[in-house]
Amino acid sequence: MRRPEVSRTAAPWLPDHRSPYGLDTPLDGSANAIVRPYLRENERERARQSRRLALVLAADAEAVA
Repeated sequence: MRRPEVSRTAAPWLPDHRSPYGLDTPLDGSANAIVRPYLRENERERARQSRRLALVLAADAEAVA
């Protein structure tokens, strides 16, 4: 049994898609207040751990050489 041909384009009587929040452009995250400061602290802690690991590996490489 054949299915009827269905158009894949939007119907002409439907309005354009619009944000439910009333914004035409996306928000710039750097221009807004931090909503979740724990994320920033988490990023800082990861950076500290990365620097510590780099220092430990550098010191270990010196000790071996």
